[in-house]
Amino acid sequence: MGSEMCIRDSLVGLMMNMIHKEKLELALMSISAAVMLTMMLMLGYLHGMTGIAIAFACGLAFKNLISLFFVRKMLKNLISETA
Repeated sequence: MGSEMCIRDSLVGLMMNMIHKEKLELALMSISAAVMLTMMLMLGYLHGMTGIAIAFACGLAFKNLISLFFVRKMLKNLISETA
């Protein structure tokens, strides 16, 4: 499941950089890094390496999904402006 999601959503950050939204991408990456680090500390303490792996996967999923949300929103606005 994680591999399929990364394949589907991994180019979203690259697209944001290409349309000059790199500051937004940096902010989203910083937020997801903070979420991931917090989850790693909590789950690592509770479940060891398995908890850290789960936190890493959830952090990547969070980053990809939030980036996908913003790109879809930007594309929707762009399409409505040109129509």
